[in-house]
Amino acid sequence: MKAISQAALRRSFIALMLAILTNSFGAFAQETIFTGLKSTILRANTHFKNKEYKNALDLYLMADKSIPSANTKLQIARTYYYLNDLKQSASWFKNYLRYENTLSEADILKYAEALCGIHNYQEGIKWYTAYLDVAPDDELIMKKIWRLKTIRYLYEDSTYYVIRPLAINTTAAELCPTIVGNELVFMSNRKITGFTDRSDATNNMPFFRLFKSDLSDTLNSNNSRPFKSRLLCPELKSRFHEGPASFFDNGLKMIYSATSVSKEKTEGQTVLKLYFAEKVNKHWVARDPFPYNSDTHSMMHPSITEDGKLLFFVSDMKGGFGKKDLYKSEYKNGQWSKPVNLGDQINTKENEEFPYIHGGTILYFSSDGHPGFGGIDLFKTAVTEGAVGEIQNLGYPLNNNSDDFGITLNADGTHGFFSSNRSHGGLDDDIFEVELNLQTYPLVLTGLLRYKTNDAKDSSNLKILSGASLFVIDNVKQAVVSTTTSDKNGEFSIVIPYFSQYRIRVVEDDGSETIVSLDISKQRKSENSHEIVIVKDVFKNPLDKN
Repeated sequence: MKAISQAALRRSFIALMLAILTNSFGAFAQETIFTGLKSTILRANTHFKNKEYKNALDLYLMADKSIPSANTKLQIARTYYYLNDLKQSASWFKNYLRYENTLSEADILKYAEALCGIHNYQEGIKWYTAYLDVAPDDELIMKKIWRLKTIRYLYEDSTYYVIRPLAINTTAAELCPTIVGNELVFMSNRKITGFTDRSDATNNMPFFRLFKSDLSDTLNSNNSRPFKSRLLCPELKSRFHEGPASFFDNGLKMIYSATSVSKEKTEGQTVLKLYFAEKVNKHWVARDPFPYNSDTHSMMHPSITEDGKLLFFVSDMKGGFGKKDLYKSEYKNGQWSKPVNLGDQINTKENEEFPYIHGGTILYFSSDGHPGFGGIDLFKTAVTEGAVGEIQNLGYPLNNNSDDFGITLNADGTHGFFSSNRSHGGLDDDIFEVELNLQTYPLVLTGLLRYKTNDAKDSSNLKILSGASLFVIDNVKQAVVSTTTSDKNGEFSIVIPYFSQYRIRVVEDDGSETIVSLDISKQRKSENSHEIVIVKDVFKNPLDKN
């Protein structure tokens, strides 16, 4: 056998040492990666537990990019859900289900809601039905499935509405408008020049403040240019969120929500409380807080009647029917009564929020519990002493598969504003103008044609005018657009083809003519019956030169 040279021994030793070092480094690197991943997941879970969803999401995405896992994908789906990004939430739930084929009851509902929120109703029904397999007695989910299968009925009155976005909307959130005299008051978390740049840990956005804008400027502004609004009450300095607000006593008083640091919850956690304020010399002055505010639960989203005697609000206090319920309190003998839950006809096991009392008897509110398009929908009901009427979904286009909430209306309920994230989704809410109960065309008018002579003393001598021809004339086009004839009973029916300004020319069988103005309401009416009375020998055809 040949002797091994010193050089060969040295090369073998070096090769052995390199192999040992390489394996050791690989094991060390792998351990370092897993240690770092574990640390990232733990930090993400801490943020998630504290509802700091934006920070949690960034870390979960980082972890999944490094080493994908089913559990991380599920957490990402949940986090997107709480950030209200339903498109991403549904996508990540689907991604998770490629790894695992089961979801918890709570996650099944999240997935179903996310699917409905992106208009995928068939898949939403599938997952709601899957939930019924584990909770067969859940009547709320049964109603949601029924509503989704009959969703076409919520589109029936869509032609009675016109909706337009407002120029006050920005890339931040604008929501919960309310009409106060000639101003529109609303909430926004836009950045404010000169204010401390503090943010909400949930989404890393600034805290909400109350703003105001001139109503006439708001409605007449060109949406293509920026619109500047002003802080409503910089003198009422809230540390965190401020709003929504509700006004009474001709806009001189208000009650609003504001965040307060809780003394009884975990350090750093907050609750919302209700506060009163009064306008003195054009400035808002803080008054007494609502006496039933608490450090253990929130009181928020107030709506108060003009006389300041009846207050509706939202709370997550114990003893309710769901996560957030609607309550009321009355001002009697100089003090507010103990809050009363509005009951399980209005409140569900989910969230009822953003009440708005109109005319003292019609309560508008938003809910993700009552069946609708998915997400948060607008509803209304009649509220009287000790009774609640039928709950009505306001239908399309006020509601769609986005979140729709925070409505306010003028005195006759034909014009107003509401909040929705329909433009951009997620937490980017905007304010929209709405005109309600608009007249639709073609419109059929019915009526009765009668006459009296110029010597008649009163209307008791009215006589039937039969066989007369009626011509509807478009005042803008100066053209006849519809004709008809009164029957033997003086009755007639005529079609108004489209919206315009009209007059009617009545031609009797003896050739005499009369011009009658026709005023058609912009709003829809339950009936469109008109009576036309001709005074013979007094009113002449204005076109007759003889």
